[in-house]
Amino acid sequence: MDISVVSEGTTIEDPDVSFVMTGFAMQGAEFDKEDSSIKLSQSLGSALPSVVLKWVKKDKATLEAENEVKIQIPVYMTRTRRNLVASFNIPTQGEQQYVWYQRGVAFFAWFQT
Repeated sequence: MDISVVSEGTTIEDPDVSFVMTGFAMQGAEFDKEDSSIKLSQSLGSALPSVVLKWVKKDKATLEAENEVKIQIPVYMTRTRRNLVASFNIPTQGEQQYVWYQRGVAFFAWFQT
């Protein structure tokens, strides 16, 4: 599954295999609007803008050709982290993978303040 963050009013490409979700949040990282990327941060948590989720079929050669190091981040239903919904592969932005795990970076599909 491919994930991308979009601004309001953006037209979705391939609506048959993608959808928009709102209300996502994360802990241990934040969305950087300047780079349109997810980066580690000192804040405990932050809300995400709208997220487009898209199913993308990639063969082994395509996966090996991608030179970006990615990490698998869990997506939980709520901040209790009891119900795992899915996981997203996101670029590590040059940080070691273990740092992301040490910080407990996770996404939440339902975030109440």
